[in-house]
Amino acid sequence: DHKFLDTCFRAYFLSDFFTRRTSQLSSLVQLTTSHHQQIQELANAIRELAHQRNPAPAAQASVSENTTAHAAASAAPAPVPPTAPRCGVHLPTPERFAGQPGECRPFLLSCEITFQLQPSSFPDELTKVAYVISLLSGKAKRWATAEWERRSSVCASYCAFSEELRKIFDSATPRQDAARSLFQTVQDERSVAEYATDFRTAAAE
Repeated sequence: DHKFLDTCFRAYFLSDFFTRRTSQLSSLVQLTTSHHQQIQELANAIRELAHQRNPAPAAQASVSENTTAHAAASAAPAPVPPTAPRCGVHLPTPERFAGQPGECRPFLLSCEITFQLQPSSFPDELTKVAYVISLLSGKAKRWATAEWERRSSVCASYCAFSEELRKIFDSATPRQDAARSLFQTVQDERSVAEYATDFRTAAAE
């Protein structure tokens, strides 16, 4: 009996031992599986982070192209602003022309200088003609008024208007005027300097 009890006790002890070992092994397997899943998730996270930091070649090429285009746009020269009109020169208003002989050419020259130095104020031919007409008086004004009111073709172009103005109020050609002035230039009571100036002016014309 004593031996039988001892055998039963040993059998119970061994059974309990193996049961506990089996339970421990089962827990260890579950823990190992859990650790493996965590390691796998961590590896996936590392791969995703690496992919974000180092995109695929196609994406890199796209980013490079965008960067190059942006750099080229930044390096492109800024558009040149339009040249500002020359407004630093203050010109006196030309003297009015009433049709007096010998004054037509100087009057038109004064107008043309104004056109050239203040181009923004006279953008077209009609503006130039209107400006010249505003400076006329007397019979010259009456002629220009008639031409303007009947919408004559000479009012559409400054060249045509100035040429017609010369024909009517500056009948002699410049050479004829200069020759006549040169022929009629005498010293009279003027100083030598004044006489020389008038002579050179007539000769230049």
